[in-house]
This record gives sequence, C-alpha cells and structure tokens, in this order.
Amino acid sequence: MKYLNWAIKEALRLNPPVATNAREAVRGTILPTGGGLDGKSSTFVPKGTTIRYQPNSGPRICIGQQFALMQMALITFRLLQASKTIERKDEQPPVRKLGVNTSVLYGSWFS
Repeated sequence: MKYLNWAIKEALRLNPPVATNAREAVRGTILPTGGGLDGKSSTFVPKGTTIRYQPNSGPRICIGQQFALMQMALITFRLLQASKTIERKDEQPPVRKLGVNTSVLYGSWFS
C-alpha cells in the first residue's frame, strides 16, 4: 500500500489536477519593517532552531484530501486486481485539455 500511495502522489506531482491557480489580492498590504519580540528589531529566531517552509501544507490544506487519495488508491488497486496486464491502447499520446482542471482531451483506453 505504501508503494501505491507513492505512485499516486508522484502521478499527481507530474500531472496536477489544477492547471492554474491565479490569485489576486483584494487590497494592498504593508508588512511591518521589523520582527523580533518587539516588532522593531531584526527577526528573532532562538539559536539552534530549524526553520523550514513547507508550501501547500498545514492543517487547513484540504478537508477532503485524504478521502480523495484513499479513493484513488482503492480504484487503482481494484483495476490492478481485475486485470492480468495493463497496457495502453491509444494510437497517439494523450493531449491535455487545460481548463479549471487538467484532463485528457479524448480520454485514455486501456485493456
């Protein structure tokens, strides 16, 4: 199951479902000049603290993310169970259709 989840996450990394995610600020924001405990000095980071920024993560990333990943794993597993081999039957490479989300223009045929 671990390898299946890795394969699904790699497929999503290479072919993200959302083609573009354009955001625009509602109003301008001026950030404070300093940091630290008083807000005026340089940024305060205690010695020995590791700083790491992880974009697209955190407690509010997506309420249905784990459910969607579980569904993808279940469907992929059932397709693999139902067939001896899986090979692509398309004559030409898939053409991506970009819109609100990314999809394959003519679908994909497998046997």
